[in-house]
Amino acid sequence: MGANPNGLAGLMALTVQALLGFGIGHTLRNTWMRVTCMAMSLLPLTAMVYTGSRGGIIAFLTGVGVYALPYGGSKRKMTAILAVAIAVVCVSYVVVNDEIALSRFERTYYKGDTARRDGLYVAAEDMISEKPLLGWQPIVFNYELGSRTRRYFVDAHNLYFHLLMEGGLVGATPFLIGLGLCVRAAWTARACSLGLLPLVWLVTMLVLNMSGTWMTMKLLWFVVALNLASEAFTLKQYRRKDIIFRTILQHPRKRDMLPLLQQ
Repeated sequence: MGANPNGLAGLMALTVQALLGFGIGHTLRNTWMRVTCMAMSLLPLTAMVYTGSRGGIIAFLTGVGVYALPYGGSKRKMTAILAVAIAVVCVSYVVVNDEIALSRFERTYYKGDTARRDGLYVAAEDMISEKPLLGWQPIVFNYELGSRTRRYFVDAHNLYFHLLMEGGLVGATPFLIGLGLCVRAAWTARACSLGLLPLVWLVTMLVLNMSGTWMTMKLLWFVVALNLASEAFTLKQYRRKDIIFRTILQHPRKRDMLPLLQQ
C-alpha cells in the first residue's frame, strides 16, 4: 500500500508493546480487559513480522524485554515475564512460518546480507574520521556518501552516523545529550500509571535508529514527548504527595489520616 516496511514494522512494534503494557500494568483494573489487550496484540505482531523488517523485529524484541526488568510487585512481575516469553515465542513462530521473513534472517546469518548497509557504515566511518568536529554539513554529506558507495544521494540508515556526518561532534553532542535526558525521563516515569511503557518505547526507538534514520519521523518525536510528559506528571504527583504529608505533619489532629494516604 506504499508504506515503508521498516516504518510500518516500527509502528506495529510500538502497538504490540503498548497492548502488552496495558495488560501487564495496573492501568486497567478489569482482568478481562487486560487479557483482551494481550490477545489483541497478536494481530499487529503478525503484521510486524510480515513486513520482513529485520531491524523492526530486533527492536521489538529488545524493547519488550524491558518489561522483564526487576520492577514492581512479584505478582505483576511474573505476569510481565510470562507476557514477554509468549511474545518472543509468537514472533519466532511467525518468522519460521513466513518465507519472506525467514529467508531474510537466513541471508543475514549465513551470508552476512545487510541490504548494503555494511558498505554505507564503512564509508560513514571514513567520512566521520575525516571531519570529526564539524562534519560535512547538511545535504552535502548525503551526496558525498552516495559518491563513495556508487550511488547518487543516499541516507546513512543510522541516526548516530547521520548526526556525526551532518554536524560532527559539535552538532551531534546536544542531540545525544537530549536523548540521554529522555532516557532519564523514561526511567523516572516508570512510577506513573503507564509503568515501563515509556522506557520500552524509547529503547525500541533507539534500536530502530541503528538501522534507520527516524529523525524526520513523527513517531520518534511522539515517543520523546510521551517520555518527557510522563516524567513531568510523575514529579508533579510526588510534589503533591510531599505537600500533603507536610501539611498533615504540621497539624497533629490530621496525623490519623497519614496511614490512609500512605496506602
